[in-house]
Amino acid sequence: MRKNNKRCLICSNLYTFCLNCGEFDHLPRWMNMFDKKECKEIFDAVSDYKSNLCTKEETEERLIKVGALNMKLNKTVKKTVDEIMEESNKSNLDYDENLEEISCKKRKSKKNISNI
Repeated sequence: MRKNNKRCLICSNLYTFCLNCGEFDHLPRWMNMFDKKECKEIFDAVSDYKSNLCTKEETEERLIKVGALNMKLNKTVKKTVDEIMEESNKSNLDYDENLEEISCKKRKSKKNISNI
């Protein structure tokens, strides 16, 4: 198998992963798109925000908790994170390990996604 065959969707780091190889069976399947858990959590937070499942404030807290402000992000993700954090000036805050788990309430979408 080829080394460094994947590029993380969030930070653009190269890494090695194979869905069909036994040596990777113990790893989570999300590693097909992300090289580390923090990248997956950033993706989840931004996706929830863009889908109107989380408020801007909830998303800010999630991004701070995962340490997104101190991570190298690809250009598109960084732009979105900067937009979310823009008005709050929270980009200067340090990551606090004592922050409680942030979860977004599922909101009813105005559009029926199954009809799109």
